[in-house]
Amino acid sequence: MFSREQLDALMADVTAPAISIFLPTHVAGREISQDSVRLRNQLDEARRRLVEGGMRGPDADTILKPGYDLVHDGAYWRHQQEGLAVFLSPGRHHAFKLPVSVPEQMFIDDRFHVRPLLPVVSEGGRFVVLAISLKQAQIFEGGKSGLQEIPPEELPRGMDNLFNGGPNIQGEAVGRDDGTVRKPVTANASDAPAYAEAGSQKLVTNDEVMQYLKQLSGCMEQYLGGTHTPLVLVADERVAGHFKTICKYKHLVEPALTLPPDSLSRDDLHRRSLELVKPRFEQGLRNAADRFRMLNGDNNSKSVADPAQVVTAAAQGRVDTLFVRAGAQCWGRWLPDAQRAVMHHDRKEGDRELIDYAAGHVVAKDGTVYELPEDQMPANSPVAAILRF
Repeated sequence: MFSREQLDALMADVTAPAISIFLPTHVAGREISQDSVRLRNQLDEARRRLVEGGMRGPDADTILKPGYDLVHDGAYWRHQQEGLAVFLSPGRHHAFKLPVSVPEQMFIDDRFHVRPLLPVVSEGGRFVVLAISLKQAQIFEGGKSGLQEIPPEELPRGMDNLFNGGPNIQGEAVGRDDGTVRKPVTANASDAPAYAEAGSQKLVTNDEVMQYLKQLSGCMEQYLGGTHTPLVLVADERVAGHFKTICKYKHLVEPALTLPPDSLSRDDLHRRSLELVKPRFEQGLRNAADRFRMLNGDNNSKSVADPAQVVTAAAQGRVDTLFVRAGAQCWGRWLPDAQRAVMHHDRKEGDRELIDYAAGHVVAKDGTVYELPEDQMPANSPVAAILRF
């Protein structure tokens, strides 16, 4: 999963030119073949602009080569999510598959553009589903449009992955891969309570179930570390209860979906998970907007709607919540020595897009960013912020 740590790395100083390419991608259908074509077209356009700007063709080719390598990697395009971000600069290149769709855009600047990535690491509609059964465990990244399975390599895929065999319902001993045999477990064994999932042909002990769930919990904490992403749990009631006692991730959604995961189609799983998280997203936005209006009405200095002041506060780590008008841009410069932002009505040479700069800093400092239509903005400004201090 794209994390805040990776966002921090992208925001660090780079050697110009820094090329940022964003594309919507497809997980199935004939459109998959067009995704690589669109990336190639963006790379061709980047090369044209670099050469027109005075760069030698071979130097431009060196910078863009990792991107063209992706274009020709057929296997890479068969396993996409909803969006793709590619970052290229001299000596650096990154590509991230994204669980949210992003508009097709390309930027050439002195820094990478990160604003299209913010829905991945901030509040606003993204969630993760962990579906657990004894037979398998699955992770899905979700948004408004659907779910995409994202299986980390270290995720235990089921009880068999841990124990390499087990007793069946009749109590027959089953061999392990190491040649040893686990003793049969019976449903009335006093020293080893048995657990059988509906439709399963094996019994496992509670201790084994807990070991399995502890591994899953550890994987999820590592996978979601550094994010505030809601985690929806789908499992039968007993497994869900055990997992809740183990899981330390702070954003586990209550209640869980307590039913066997394989009883739901992918569409039903998405619909029911979205029903659980949607109120959380909507209430969070309402609370934040109401708080801004209250502070602003009291002329409290913790509410700011002047773009230069917002950018300055963001760069200094003082913004708790940032509201950004969708599509808005503010050009200017951040002056680190003076600790202030200078805004320009039109882009001038050496300017950068400062809303992108501010939003990246807010997320990096564990703040929240909401990108909203103009009619939902809490102030008549391209940006507004609630400050920590």
